Amino acid sequence: MQTKSYLFCLLSFLCAITGRAQVSFEFSTSQRGPLLSPLQYGIFYEEINHGGDGGLYAELVRNRSFEDNASNAEGWQGLGSAAFDVVTTNLLNSAQAHALKLSVNAAGAGIRNEGFWGMNVVKDETYTLTFWARTDGTYEGRMCAELQNDAKQNLGSTEFDVSLTDEWQKFTVQLTATSSATKGWLALKGLEPMVVYLDVVSLMPPTYKDRPNGCRRDLAEMLAALHPTFVRFPGGCYIEGTWRDGQTNRFEWKKTVGPIEERP
Repeated sequence: MQTKSYLFCLLSFLCAITGRAQVSFEFSTSQRGPLLSPLQYGIFYEEINHGGDGGLYAELVRNRSFEDNASNAEGWQGLGSAAFDVVTTNLLNSAQAHALKLSVNAAGAGIRNEGFWGMNVVKDETYTLTFWARTDGTYEGRMCAELQNDAKQNLGSTEFDVSLTDEWQKFTVQLTATSSATKGWLALKGLEPMVVYLDVVSLMPPTYKDRPNGCRRDLAEMLAALHPTFVRFPGGCYIEGTWRDGQTNRFEWKKTVGPIEERP
């Protein structure tokens, strides 16, 4: 009996793989399958390919704290006859390991930042520039913050007074774009010779729900439109982290709150 059953099954299998049977499906619009919990629908954040910096996070300045390279200010380039170097002394606080020394030798010289392969500058939008600065001794003068395109043309600028001492001070400047560019830059220039130390240079566009230090408006709105019930953050092996120079790149939550200049 078992032998006959085996032969029948084998014959059926052979017929199935050698034949050209037609497969049909039937769908019922009046009956549905089991319901799934809405709590199982969410989104997954992964810090890959600049998903955070240069992505969801609205910050436009790349290497704003000059921590990416101890010997080279990556993302920054000089303007005119200005000279600049990464320094490691007389820093803003213990969370910052580097700052930038900028020497302006002639009016209009300075530095500019390329952002993450170009800043998206939108005409008529207002951007908030913040930075920390000090000098050796004292200095009274003027500086200029400017949005530029790749050819260094002015896309909106503002001049402002600076009164510097050897103590770090925070400056906040508003910039409104007069033209648009997909490969924009942020420039900081001296309007007369000066030596200034800079740290935590930040340029923020209008953010999602106008939250300070917030997310990019367009990307956050698309994520919110998915109506997720949870966000997994962080993702993958970023939880584990690696070590370099005594620092870990894993997320240590207690170090991710408070003013950005106090976060290592």
